[in-house]
Amino acid sequence: MAKPKQIQPPINPETGKRIQKARKAAGLTQEELANKLFVTKQAVKHWEHGRSRIAWENLERVSEVLNVSIVWLQAKTTCDLVKESQDILDSFNPDGYDKNLDLICASALKMFHIDPGDIKDQEHFRQFMNESLSNLISEYFKETNKP
Repeated sequence: MAKPKQIQPPINPETGKRIQKARKAAGLTQEELANKLFVTKQAVKHWEHGRSRIAWENLERVSEVLNVSIVWLQAKTTCDLVKESQDILDSFNPDGYDKNLDLICASALKMFHIDPGDIKDQEHFRQFMNESLSNLISEYFKETNKP
């Protein structure tokens, strides 16, 4: 039986522009960035020109190599992320942080149109989200001037 074709989200051209901007700010050529990411120069070129989607693992590595946030690369503001996930945040489970973190992870995947099956290291992703959550909330309160 053939595997059903997955529906892909539209390509965000702003992500490619931001990868290019951060790469140039870091003083790297497309080839140098590709070497650091263990991908081809053509892959970087296609991302930058909005011709192909970037896998979550590559987006995470781009973020680390270029020292920029995934949120910035995805052209999302902190307030956008909080607003988009308000339904999840509103349904927090009083029974424990772990269940809430699972909801937040699911919300993040949904916002970025990422199939959970595409995440190769679920535990690493969960740890990343756990660390990012406190920063996200802190920045949200700074942006909205809430205590």
